Amino acid sequence: MNKIEEYKSELVRIQDIAILDTVDLVERANGCDKETKVGRGDAFWLYKSANQTLAIAARIEQLLAAKQQITITTSEEDEKQKEAEAQKLLLTVQKELTKRKGKTKKDGKEA
Repeated sequence: MNKIEEYKSELVRIQDIAILDTVDLVERANGCDKETKVGRGDAFWLYKSANQTLAIAARIEQLLAAKQQITITTSEEDEKQKEAEAQKLLLTVQKELTKRKGKTKKDGKEA
């Protein structure tokens, strides 16, 4: 496994941990006594932490999607470039072949 694949798998692992932590934080915040000032404060901080943890998971998802999109785009661009080069080479060969056929006919020789 190359280094990039290791980083991707590590990011996915971290993302899974962040999602599990988010669920845990929301459950704990939901269990807080919201009738008291301390309970509301605890719930606020737990929800805020859950929001930040979920933002980390979402950011990792965006990073992985962007990396995959770059790979796909690069592959498509490479393919289009190779196709254009092949088309250019084909036209060059056709022109050269036409030129040679013209010379052969002038000499009275058949190809």
